[in-house]
Amino acid sequence: MSKNILTSTKKRASAPQKRSLDSQRKLLSAAEELFAEKGFQRTTVANIIERSSCSVGSFYHQFTDKLGIFEVLFQHYVDDTYSAVDKFTYSRKTAPHVSQALHQIGMLAVGQLKSHVGARLAAEEMMFDRPDLRAATLGLTDRYIEKMSSVVTIYPDQIGHNKPIRALENTIQMMAMVLTSQSLRPTHHLPFGDEELVALLVQVACGILHVKDE
Repeated sequence: MSKNILTSTKKRASAPQKRSLDSQRKLLSAAEELFAEKGFQRTTVANIIERSSCSVGSFYHQFTDKLGIFEVLFQHYVDDTYSAVDKFTYSRKTAPHVSQALHQIGMLAVGQLKSHVGARLAAEEMMFDRPDLRAATLGLTDRYIEKMSSVVTIYPDQIGHNKPIRALENTIQMMAMVLTSQSLRPTHHLPFGDEELVALLVQVACGILHVKDE
């Protein structure tokens, strides 16, 4: 993965620096939108430049090519998700029942997934030839599982499964799989609303964990 081009700037950035950062944001936003609408292969550099209203020179000043802008977008998705998951907290004070903790993490996940649809769809097109992209995606699921691992210690009296850790891993993987698919290609077989979809998955998750009624 290429190095993230968005570097920190001094408090008083010069006018050229501000224009450069503004061009970066516009180009990245345009690429995210176009990848979500058309996919990676059918999006051209010309499309990105036109959508962003930036110049050709601005694009090539910031990025080497279409693959370069994708890699920055994908890295943003990975970094943003790691940051969001790491900041997420739950306890019996904020979520008295395990179902509430699962609902909170589910809503966090669907929000992250929907915020980076373009980068994710583009990555999906390249996944077969880019094992690093697949590894990065699996790593995100592992981070969710790691974050939720304390569920078995916070809610031991509410989980009835005799192998709670394995059941929890299966639970998070199931939720991740469905949310990933539904956020990219919604099917009428599942609820379209985020709250309704997550609520349904939490019901299934509680069944996997053998959760006792509230």
